[in-house]
Amino acid sequence: MSGWVICFTLFLALTAVSAVAKNPAWTCWANTQGVPEDFIPDTDDCSVYYVCTEQYVPVEHQCPNILLADMNLEICQWPQLAYTYPGCGSDSW
Repeated sequence: MSGWVICFTLFLALTAVSAVAKNPAWTCWANTQGVPEDFIPDTDDCSVYYVCTEQYVPVEHQCPNILLADMNLEICQWPQLAYTYPGCGSDSW
C-alpha cells in the first residue's frame, strides 16, 4: 500500500472521530412552533449549548468567559443565576 493511501485513510479516520466528538449523540427536534430548537444546553458541559440548523443539525456554541447556558431563559447567564442541569454549577468552571 502506498504512503498516500495510508495518509488519506488516516485523515478520513481522524475526520470522522473529530466530527463525532463535536456533535451530541442526539438529533434536533422541532419546537411548538414547528421550527428547529435554537438553544439546547449540553448535559455535560454547562458552558456549551447547541443551536439547530434548518436541516435539524446541532451546532455547538460556547458561552463566553465563565457564563453558563441557562436552560430556562435560553441565554448565557452568570453561574450563580443560571438554571442548569443537575451537577453543573460553580464546581464545573
